[in-house]
Amino acid sequence: MHNIRLILLGLFFITLLSGCGSDEKKDLSDVMDKKNLTVPETNTQTEQVPQYDITPLTNLTPEQEKIKEEALEVIRKNIEYTQNEDVKGVLSTIHEDSPQLESTKKGMEYIFKNFDMKYTLLETEVISITDDEVQVFYRQRTEAVKGVGFTNQDAAGIHILKKSKDGHWKIYKTVYL
Repeated sequence: MHNIRLILLGLFFITLLSGCGSDEKKDLSDVMDKKNLTVPETNTQTEQVPQYDITPLTNLTPEQEKIKEEALEVIRKNIEYTQNEDVKGVLSTIHEDSPQLESTKKGMEYIFKNFDMKYTLLETEVISITDDEVQVFYRQRTEAVKGVGFTNQDAAGIHILKKSKDGHWKIYKTVYL
């Protein structure tokens, strides 16, 4: 019954909108108020990008320094493999439980098929190290060398690395800033 009401309400809106020509534009909220109609609430909350402190870590312990170098090497290898269009290599830098694994595979497939790209890692800063994760701020430039329709861009984000089942740090998730 609830679904039928939603369908009827949707059909009403379509009819209402298609019936409003340029000569007789009506404010939809006024029409809804007069008809005593309401739009069902929907979940419009989007994933909030967490705020990160981009201050690089300093005064690291020897163990943290080792973790920092391992994490930065993973990111450098990720860019190198991407530059070489080495899918297996790129995937070796991605955590097996990454929620972005499938989209990464599909993205590589599309990009590698349609473009020759140049990737430049402009900046990396380790901003957080815990036992469970490492957060690395990065900026990179991506330029199309061959292919049509890609706009060259500089991008920034946070790579969140976690230890994989094989005991190595790998990119678990990337938050784009």
